[in-house]
Amino acid sequence: MVLIFSLIISAISILVGSVNYISINEGYTFNSTCRNSFECRGKLICLEGTCRCSVELIWNGTNCIMRQMAGLQCTSQIECQDDLLCVEGSCSCHETHYLKDKQCIIRKQSSEVCNNTEECLSTLLCHRHTCQCMSSDYWNGTTCRLRREINFPCKNRLQCKETLDCRENSCQCHDTDYWDGVYCVNRKAAGMPCSSQNECQDDFRCLNESCSCQMLEYLNGDKCFRRQMAGMHCTSQIECQDDLLCVEGICLCHETHYLKDKQCIIRKQSNELCSTTEECLSTLVCHRHICQCISSDYWNGTTCKLRREMNFSCKNRLQCRETLDCRENTCQCHDTDYWDGVYCVNRKVDESNFLKYSYMKQIQK
Repeated sequence: MVLIFSLIISAISILVGSVNYISINEGYTFNSTCRNSFECRGKLICLEGTCRCSVELIWNGTNCIMRQMAGLQCTSQIECQDDLLCVEGSCSCHETHYLKDKQCIIRKQSSEVCNNTEECLSTLLCHRHTCQCMSSDYWNGTTCRLRREINFPCKNRLQCKETLDCRENSCQCHDTDYWDGVYCVNRKAAGMPCSSQNECQDDFRCLNESCSCQMLEYLNGDKCFRRQMAGMHCTSQIECQDDLLCVEGICLCHETHYLKDKQCIIRKQSNELCSTTEECLSTLVCHRHICQCISSDYWNGTTCKLRREMNFSCKNRLQCRETLDCRENTCQCHDTDYWDGVYCVNRKVDESNFLKYSYMKQIQK
C-alpha cells in the first residue's frame, strides 16, 4: 500500500515538473502563441496554439469577460451576446426579434398568432390576435407596403387601396362603383344627385345634376324601359317618345307634326309645298300643292284666322273679308262700292244720266 502511494506521488512530481508553469499575471497575452493554457494570462486558454478567450467570453483588452445579455450596458457590439446588438449603450435584440424572459425571440410574420404588437415584425401590428398590416398597407411577403392608388399597376387585389380591385393588372373600381377621388362608391340610381355620367349606374345618364334614364327611355320603379314609338300602345305620357302624346291609349304625334314612316314630321306652314293636307298645319289645307288658309280665313303668321267683317280693325287687306279693303286700319268697301250686308257691291248710277253720258261720248268721237 505504501509502495503504491509512493509511485503515485512520484508520477505527479514528474508530470508537474514537465510543465513550464508561468504566473497568471505574467503569462502570454491575447493571440500569443502557446503550448498549453498554463502559459496564457488570466482567463485566456490555449486554443489551437493561440491564447484566446473561451467561447462564452470576450477579450476586453485586458482580460476575458462574459458577454452581456439583453438590457445590459455595452460600449461596442462585441460585448453583447451573438444575437444582440449594442444600441445606444445597451445590448438589444435585433429588430427581427423581441425580448422575452431575457431571451430574444424571433418576431412573427403576417397572419401568425400573437398576443401583442411587440411579437410581430416592425411593420405589422397585432389585431384580433393575428399579426397583420394596417388597412392602408399590404403584405408583400417580407414587409408591409402602402396599398396602391387607382390606375396603379398591381398583381392582386391586396396590393390595391381599400375598395379598389386589381383588374387587368391595374387598380380599378368595380363595374358597379365609381371613383369619388378617395374611394370607390356605389354608382347612383335614378333620381340621385350627380355631377358626371360616371357617377350613375349604366342604365342612367346624368341630366340636370340627377341620374336619369336614357333619352329614349322612361323610369318605372327602379328600372328604365324604352319609350314607345308612334302608333304603339301606352298608359301614360311618359311611356311615349318625347315628341309623342299618349292619346286614347296610343302614342301619337303632336298636332304640329304628322306621322310618316314611323317618324313625326313637322307640319308645313302657309305657302310651303305639300302633297296632302295632312302635311300642313291643322288650320291649313293643301290646295294646288300649296299649304294655305281657306278663302274665308287669313294667315296671321302662326295660324289661320277668320277674315274680319265690315268696320273691324285691320292692318292689311288680307285680314278683311272678301270684297272688303283695309282703309285707315278699318275694313271698308271701296269708294265705288257699298255694303249690302254681306258683300261690297258696285254702287248704282242714274240710268237716264248714264244714257246721256254715253251719247255725248259717241258724238265727241
